[in-house]
Amino acid sequence: MSPRQLMTAALVLSVALSLVVMGPAVFAGEAPGRGPDVVSTLWGMWWFQQALFDSGLSGETQLVNFPNGAVGSVLSPTSALYFALSEPLVGVPWASAIASLAQICPLVMSTAWLTLRLGGSPTAALVSALALFAGRPLMFDLGEGSVVAIAAFYVPLGFAVMLVRMREGASGAFWLAWCMGFTAVENPYLAPVLPAVGALRAALLFHRKELVELQRLLVGLAAGAALTVAVAVLFAKGASPDYPGEIAGQYAMLGPFKVPLVEMPWARTSLSELLIPTEVHWTLDVDDARRSNGGRYLGLSVVAMAVAGVITRPKASAFWACLAVFCALIAMGSVIHGVAGPFLFLNTLMDAVARPLTQPRRFLILTQIGLAICAGFGLDGLRALAGQYGRALAAGVLAFVGLDTLLLGGGALRMPGTEIPDAPCLTTLPSEPGDGVLVWPWDANDGDAGVSQLLQLAHERPSPHRGIASWALNDSNIQMRIRALGWRRPGPGQTPQIDWTSLSELGYRWVVVEPAADPENAAALGSLMGDPVAECGGYAAYSLPGEVQVARPTRRP
Repeated sequence: MSPRQLMTAALVLSVALSLVVMGPAVFAGEAPGRGPDVVSTLWGMWWFQQALFDSGLSGETQLVNFPNGAVGSVLSPTSALYFALSEPLVGVPWASAIASLAQICPLVMSTAWLTLRLGGSPTAALVSALALFAGRPLMFDLGEGSVVAIAAFYVPLGFAVMLVRMREGASGAFWLAWCMGFTAVENPYLAPVLPAVGALRAALLFHRKELVELQRLLVGLAAGAALTVAVAVLFAKGASPDYPGEIAGQYAMLGPFKVPLVEMPWARTSLSELLIPTEVHWTLDVDDARRSNGGRYLGLSVVAMAVAGVITRPKASAFWACLAVFCALIAMGSVIHGVAGPFLFLNTLMDAVARPLTQPRRFLILTQIGLAICAGFGLDGLRALAGQYGRALAAGVLAFVGLDTLLLGGGALRMPGTEIPDAPCLTTLPSEPGDGVLVWPWDANDGDAGVSQLLQLAHERPSPHRGIASWALNDSNIQMRIRALGWRRPGPGQTPQIDWTSLSELGYRWVVVEPAADPENAAALGSLMGDPVAECGGYAAYSLPGEVQVARPTRRP
């Protein structure tokens, strides 16, 4: 199998297995994945599409927190660009799937290519590609945390540059800088990985006195660090200084220092979750997010083959095994059985240079990459021991990993979907200056911004929601202001009193109501605003009244 055939096979494999997992949602007309992070990323890609020629990766936007606005920045611009270009042709669900494939396919292909360049056989490289799906973290985190959670393909490319390309010429310095910069752009969580590994590599080259390669590596690291800092500066102006807060409400003692724990319990993992394929519970399928589980299984076939790689090819597998174990420890959170874990030290550093991280489990994607490469070497090692039965053994290993993938691993998952509001009449509302849209009841409820974000994909006008949670808002959060003007859901037995005049002075012109979500108050609001301007898809759009009025719920017979 030639390298080109290998890449083609890895591409076909990744597309086929991804569609097995995402297909039920996408073919049902839903965007793949479900949950607050998925909706936020989906909305962010839509925002990027609207702001592409205005604010680009980062800049002022009036589409959120209207009329105050915010400073926004898109996460994973590669995915957002694919979404922006494909959405007019195929619609939101398939555009979201294409954006996901834009991360999955290069990751699988780059991991296979890295295994090949490190001396593995083409069959070993194919095992490495398949091993990424034999574990659940890749597809589960895509369904829970969106493309931002699994954007990692520049990391194996960066490893290949450091370990292979740097020996072949000075261009390796350029490619290393490129991979470091784009890792920071695509997934800030993984930005420290290439610099850390590069520093270890530089120390090893210095010890070996391989000065030419060391010089190239140092140039690449310096240029990559400059690009990473530039990315940090670019996105810093769009980041809220208050995000994240110490949301876990727990502390750990690090020597004499009391360190806050930022990550919530469900953002961590445990050793048993990594090795036991328990029943899958997506976050929105359970009453308590702590009960979501089953998505961290690494694949017993992959672990077994990785162990074989460490035993039969110890020199080739050592670094990748260490990477897998270390990132698994990071994924276990700040404190592991009462002992400070690597994530606590990493977060202390990140808090000093940027902001703390909230999702340690996202490092499992690196555990999966490390195990996949070890599994590839394990195949080659076992084939050498099998002698004339090597081909039969290779076929058996592929079948073993494939069955694990389809029966227990990532290929066995059925990703839930996010329903996209189908209300084309909302895009035809008459356009007026400052025509902001209020959504009832979702803009009137705390914690319901996701529905308002999805509806903005339909009405395409400024909204009071704050956009992505980490964005910096101009002036103040406008939702506090509109709640003070009566745009809030009343308590039992109360009636909403809304200052329509003040809302109109803020620039709001339209109210979109979902009657099924709040029948009584929706009917009361409708009685004040007259006939709907547009009505479709379970939503009704009204123009704002021009004076202060009290909305009284209709009495049930």
